[in-house]
Amino acid sequence: MASTPSTTDIDFANMPSPTADLEETWTYLSKGVEHIMTNFEHRLSPKGYMSLYSTVYNYCTSTRMLGGDRRGADLGYELYNKLSLYFISHFKGMLKEANSLEDIELLQYYADKWSRYTRGANYLNRLFTFLNRHWVERVRKEGKKSVYPVYTLALAQWKIHFFMHIQKDNAKLSSAVLNMITQERNGEVVDQDLIKDVVDSFVSLGLDHADLDKECLDIYKEQFEAAFLSATESYYKTESEAFLSVHSVSEYLKKAEDRLREEENRVERYLHHETRKDLVSKCEYVLIRELMRDRFPSLHDSDKNEDLQGMYALLSQIPEGLGPLQKRFEDHVKGAGPAPTEKVVGADGVNVNSDS
Repeated sequence: MASTPSTTDIDFANMPSPTADLEETWTYLSKGVEHIMTNFEHRLSPKGYMSLYSTVYNYCTSTRMLGGDRRGADLGYELYNKLSLYFISHFKGMLKEANSLEDIELLQYYADKWSRYTRGANYLNRLFTFLNRHWVERVRKEGKKSVYPVYTLALAQWKIHFFMHIQKDNAKLSSAVLNMITQERNGEVVDQDLIKDVVDSFVSLGLDHADLDKECLDIYKEQFEAAFLSATESYYKTESEAFLSVHSVSEYLKKAEDRLREEENRVERYLHHETRKDLVSKCEYVLIRELMRDRFPSLHDSDKNEDLQGMYALLSQIPEGLGPLQKRFEDHVKGAGPAPTEKVVGADGVNVNSDS
């Protein structure tokens, strides 16, 4: 007795004819698109996939599409537009759910949907290979840079119709990420993989219209990095003031070293590598430069040589940006005369009064 075909095979058993029009073709294809985007775990059978693939092939290689006239261009656009509209409709239920969530629950929901969506979109990109090849490539070469391959189209629609809708509510998504980072700075254990998944999506949503293969960080920088750097400055300014009110400068310097190291590790774990320079610079300014400006005179006047030595040692470890402050430190010490100067030695054992 023959086995009963799977549900997937039954759905895709009746392929349109090679000359089918757009509506007949899309009616058939839309079932496959929906299955891929919402039920990806239950993969299409090879027969089901080939039926869908062949339907796209037949439509995109028909004489009407390849004729080079306006009608051929319209046919390509019409199928492309059907996909574009599908992606928009796909977000409706997701937006309703996302709007009801906050903080980690929102991030977990977003990351899960992002993973499913991009996996499905990659699959669709292969399924619609011939649309990409026979229509998208052609119109992009003609100068229509707002037309994208199917995978990039999916990302563009996610950005406009899902991501930005969440962000417009007080930057709710990036704020949830910042809250988790603050919790981690406070010593709590957080899901770093979750942060990375969400932050990586910000990077992926950047789009260089002229060169789709070029990494573009506009979304990452505008929607996350700027707020992250601002929050970092506020956090460490508050922490520094509170810590110095009850601890010595020597203790603070040790903590500042630890914090600088933590932030560099944070870049490695879940931020884009281009954030490192601005993040380190921001931390150096808040943790060290302001301390230098506000605390150095009183330390010297009080003959706090151990603290002065620790401060100079920390400055000496910073490769960029603090040259002028180091010079100010040396000048101040030299101006006090040789006795206190000789007490202050750098971390490598070199007297800071030395002109060599």
